[in-house]
Amino acid sequence: MPKMSELKNDDNVGLWVHAIWWLWWYFMSGQVTFSLARRNKPDLVSTVYDDVLFGNYFNPNAPTKIIVHGYVNNHRSSLLSMIRQAYLKPKSCACTKCRKSQRRRMPK
Repeated sequence: MPKMSELKNDDNVGLWVHAIWWLWWYFMSGQVTFSLARRNKPDLVSTVYDDVLFGNYFNPNAPTKIIVHGYVNNHRSSLLSMIRQAYLKPKSCACTKCRKSQRRRMPK
């Protein structure tokens, strides 16, 4: 087990980043969902647990708008639908919504 003075060393920043990432991924990532809105097609919903986020459906060359929220019950809310329609109507762009659920997942 490393000593606290060793952990504070600048050379160990990677260790801290890895530890924080692992904690977030283990406890929080199942609560965060991503929804890719597509014009005239159903939304694609994914989490970071999925192997590929949206597969080949996401076009990185299209202008992208990311809507981060946690203030409504789900990604199908009327407010988010209006925002989605406003972005997708005039031009072709990718619209991704990110939501943290209210539910807490207990570790196994």
